Amino acid sequence: MRKAYFITAYMDPAQLHRLVQALDASSDFFIHIDKKVDEAPFREQVTEPNVYWIREREFISWGGISQVYCFRKLFQTMFETGKQYDRIICLSGTDYPIWSNQRLDAEFSANPKKQYVCGYNITHARKEEAKRRCDRHWSMETKIRNWYVMAAVRKCKNKILNRIPMERQVLLNGEKRDVYWGSDYWSVTWDCARYIYKCLCEEKEYIRYLKKCYVPSELAIQTIVFNSEFGRDAILLDESTDYSFTLATPLQYLEWKNGSIRILTEADLTTLLQCGKMFFRKAYSGMSDELIRQLAEIRVCENCEK
Repeated sequence: MRKAYFITAYMDPAQLHRLVQALDASSDFFIHIDKKVDEAPFREQVTEPNVYWIREREFISWGGISQVYCFRKLFQTMFETGKQYDRIICLSGTDYPIWSNQRLDAEFSANPKKQYVCGYNITHARKEEAKRRCDRHWSMETKIRNWYVMAAVRKCKNKILNRIPMERQVLLNGEKRDVYWGSDYWSVTWDCARYIYKCLCEEKEYIRYLKKCYVPSELAIQTIVFNSEFGRDAILLDESTDYSFTLATPLQYLEWKNGSIRILTEADLTTLLQCGKMFFRKAYSGMSDELIRQLAEIRVCENCEK
């Protein structure tokens, strides 16, 4: 099982290194560091030979099209190596594996065609929280570094733009298609990855549409996958389950609390071992150290038992 890991990071170089060290050394790692932070500390920590750093980095603006461009550069860098992989797995730098590497391989080997991409059809959604992502114009992209200034600018711009209605379908492969929402993080097969990259490069109208959406990185991959032959092997979610970010995240266990993802500690170990997810988020250095130490020991024991 040859795997390529896409990892996006902007903080905590030590945690990024722990993530890379924990995963299968036969895998390759394609890492994008947000352009607004210094890349040097990450390169100093992560020195493994199987790491490919994204050279032309994006200045990531949360909720903006730059996150989609980041995905495109990760795919591009992988294809430029000339290597072929069985699995492409997209993670954040604050993730950490719960399952052993052998268990991860067994899961992917047992499901060779499965696309671990979750999605809700929001074109036909009835709930406002879903419809707002694609039925009105948004302006989320900004190069402003100060968070408070950025938020104020966005609020003013979107107060005006949100009055402009938008088509709730998108032109893709020459046809109007439904829009799907899910998580930034997923796993796809090699053929599916090639198709996604082709669409991200060639479908100019699609990219123009995404620029006007709310958090387009949570729509970009899902909309391509579910409007293709690969959609039958992905995970379509029903609106009746509510629009849960937890359900829409197929690989990672996370807890959404007070508008953000909670940092997990050793008190969460039992929950993680019972959650059924492959990875968890968030792990921070100095706060999640004991949790990671215990998980690392459990994972080693699982590997030895195999």
